[in-house]
Amino acid sequence: MKVYAGNTGISHHELMAKIVMSISGMLEEWDDGRQSKDYYMSLALGGLYDTKLFKSLRYSEREKIKKINYNEQTSSLSSRGVKCPHEN
Repeated sequence: MKVYAGNTGISHHELMAKIVMSISGMLEEWDDGRQSKDYYMSLALGGLYDTKLFKSLRYSEREKIKKINYNEQTSSLSSRGVKCPHEN
């Protein structure tokens, strides 16, 4: 097992989990908590499809995360986010 973050003994898996939790929390704060914590977690996991962390999730959870991220990226009718005013 590869260890990161100096001599703290944090494994790559543990580090990724901490980063995802941080990103999820930042998204929630930026959005004033308008969505569920699970929704922000799904968004935070959106860029990690090829990681062991993502692949360790149940198939149904992975598919839910992919769908949420796709909806937000494409501004589909199922997206919950509001398009930034400076975007066309």
